[in-house]
Amino acid sequence: MSSELHTAYHEAGHAMIALAAGLPIDTASIIPDADSLGRINLVHDLPAQPPPPLTAEQLTAIRVFEAVYAVAGELAEEIAFRAATAGCECDQQTTSAAIETVDGLTGASSWAWRHTVREVALNYLTSSWDAVCLLALVLLTEKSVSGERAREAVGEIGTLNLQPLTGAIAFAAAREAARHSGHVQAAGSTSGTSLPVRHAECRPAAQLRT
Repeated sequence: MSSELHTAYHEAGHAMIALAAGLPIDTASIIPDADSLGRINLVHDLPAQPPPPLTAEQLTAIRVFEAVYAVAGELAEEIAFRAATAGCECDQQTTSAAIETVDGLTGASSWAWRHTVREVALNYLTSSWDAVCLLALVLLTEKSVSGERAREAVGEIGTLNLQPLTGAIAFAAAREAARHSGHVQAAGSTSGTSLPVRHAECRPAAQLRT
């Protein structure tokens, strides 16, 4: 199986998660360079003013999304070919770093986080597999496409379901509140928790496919 075909599915996996989360893609490419076999470049808007400090809940949400995004490329290869090619180390490092941060914020085990992150990404990719294949085919044919072209290729897609992860995110918020108040508080259910994502946080996984 050609490396280019694997790369097309790999980048399509990343791109689908970005599109599902509403992150603007600048370009998606399977043209190799000195650093990678392919890449997804996200649009990074610089704020007019420095953003306020992140809460534990917001930081947890950002890191969780980073992990889901990073693991999606490798998972797309596994779905398509039953195995990923060698060369996913950068994504794996991004996933591990994000999960370690979340582990420290929530106290949940890294194994549990890793399992849930993979489950969320896998469920989305399998439920949207026709769109993943269409995007991979477009990348294989055109080599490099704009974010607009990628969106056009996949058409209407479902939203990313992060519900399995919101309980732990709520727990991070409760721990932060407990530290500030000096009292132990139980984490409540926050099924409607939004997941703010700073686009710059996704840059390592977005740009490297090595």
